[in-house]
Amino acid sequence: MALNIKRARKTVPLVTDLALAAEHERAVEALEAARRAAKQQDRENNAEVREAAQRVVTLEEQMRGATVTVELEALPRKAWVEFEEANPPREGNDTDEAFKVNVPALDDVIGRSIVAATTPDGEAVEFEWADVTEELSQRQWESFALAVLQLNRAVSEAPFSLLASAVTRHSDAT
Repeated sequence: MALNIKRARKTVPLVTDLALAAEHERAVEALEAARRAAKQQDRENNAEVREAAQRVVTLEEQMRGATVTVELEALPRKAWVEFEEANPPREGNDTDEAFKVNVPALDDVIGRSIVAATTPDGEAVEFEWADVTEELSQRQWESFALAVLQLNRAVSEAPFSLLASAVTRHSDAT
């Protein structure tokens, strides 16, 4: 039997409509205000509170609907080593020093690491890193950069979930 190596993969959620985040913050504030007002009237579950809560839930659903899940795959070891050797930390740059690599150079590796992108319904999405990287916020870009670093540098062992283990152990006992 031939040994077949499959490199590590990781997903990164990408909300494509972050303008909804500000609207969500306002809706949460409105919900909290409605709850405070209702408490003063000893009516915690009044119509205003329910309407404000429904607005928050609706926005959360819209944000989930505007989320693309991007799947990344670790590079082959040789390609990763070559990348690191070609992109040493910039002198005097604390971020580069912390990550032991020229961080802006990760853009190329991120693009090479993307293997799939899907909608919340599981439909494939055409996703070209070069087409979206300039439109991302710094925080969105960092999510991809950190995922690539983790994929290529993290321990490569089988994952273990304490929660799943506890749930299945408990259900086996019943």
